[in-house]
Amino acid sequence: GTGAADAHGIIMYGVYLGMFAVFFFDQYIRGRRKKGGKPAGGEEKQRDDDGEKHEVILYGKRVDVTGFIKKHPGGSKVLRIFRNRDATEQFESYHSDRAHRWLKALPKRAAEKGDFLSSQTEIAKDFKRMIDKFKSLGYYKADLLE
Repeated sequence: GTGAADAHGIIMYGVYLGMFAVFFFDQYIRGRRKKGGKPAGGEEKQRDDDGEKHEVILYGKRVDVTGFIKKHPGGSKVLRIFRNRDATEQFESYHSDRAHRWLKALPKRAAEKGDFLSSQTEIAKDFKRMIDKFKSLGYYKADLLE
C-alpha cells in the first residue's frame, strides 16, 4: 500500500516542480523580454486591482474567481499564479469535496480558443487515470486515527 502512495508523492512533486519552472520562465524570463526589462509580477498585481475579471481554468472552463480571490483559504497568491491558466490538476490535488461543491456555484464560461488546457494533454489524462485508480483503492480516504 505505502509503496504506491510514496510513488504518487514523488510523481506529484515532479509535476509541481516542472509546473513551477514553466511558470517562472513565463512570468520572469519571457515576461522581462516583453516588457523591456520590467519584472512581470508588478503589473500582475495592478491588473488584479483594476476591476478586470480574474479567471482560472478548471475542467476546460474559465471560472470567474474575482469575488472569491480574497476569501480563498489557501491565499490569493495561488489564484494570481494560475490566472488565465489551467489549474485543474492542482485543484484536484489540494481541494476537498466541499471545495468541489463551492466550485459549482462560481460563474463559468467556455475556454477561449487560444487557452492551453494542460489537463487535456495525454500525460495529464494518464495521470488522471492513475489518480482515479488510487482513489478506487482507497488511497485518498483520510483516516483521522492515523
